[in-house]
Amino acid sequence: MIVNGSKAAVSFFLLTTNCLVLLVGALGIALVGTANAQINVPFQVTSGVGTVDRLPSPTDPEQNHVINSGTAVLGGNALTYTATARVRLLAPPNPMTGIAPFESALPVLFDFGNGDTLAIHYGRTDFGAPTSGMVQLTPLPDGMVDTQWLAVFNPVPGSGTGQFEGVIGGAFFMTAETDPFDPTGTDFAYSWSSDVGSLTFVPEPSSLAMAGAAALVMLARLRRRRR
Repeated sequence: MIVNGSKAAVSFFLLTTNCLVLLVGALGIALVGTANAQINVPFQVTSGVGTVDRLPSPTDPEQNHVINSGTAVLGGNALTYTATARVRLLAPPNPMTGIAPFESALPVLFDFGNGDTLAIHYGRTDFGAPTSGMVQLTPLPDGMVDTQWLAVFNPVPGSGTGQFEGVIGGAFFMTAETDPFDPTGTDFAYSWSSDVGSLTFVPEPSSLAMAGAAALVMLARLRRRRR
């Protein structure tokens, strides 16, 4: 036989147990949702101007390059940036076509200011590019050359800081070009821009915090009723 006090205790136990089950379930759902949730945000490099130390060659295949100023758009937000990187020539230019493969030796480190940075490789199949980048070298009658560089850019997962901290992937297609320059010279200028691509983010686990807070409020109310 269960007396009224015992019934109340059992009821409170059942309510508390059910609440705890709801709490665990809510936290589990939030964790699973957070782990699986991904958001693709449109991203485009609209401009960038900089210099390359030297034209990469079979005897000196890696060269530093920088972007002194540039603009980009993330979602609907315009951003300014500077960048540093290192390019690697993978093979000599084809003597018939003037085309050669290349990739990033070091990723482009985009610095958007205010602690917002993101490292992005290009032409790297191990980072998601479908193929190596391709550069077209065009000799000119006066001994000068101009070039066009084409490559798919992919972020380095986990490299972002600030508003880019949640970036785990993405891709966009970039085109870089030079004006005619002396191939034996140094610090030749180039510019680049990209098609509209995207960056893939994992959102912050706000749903987890909300679920936990709601369950704790429910427990507190049950305790008050018990008293």
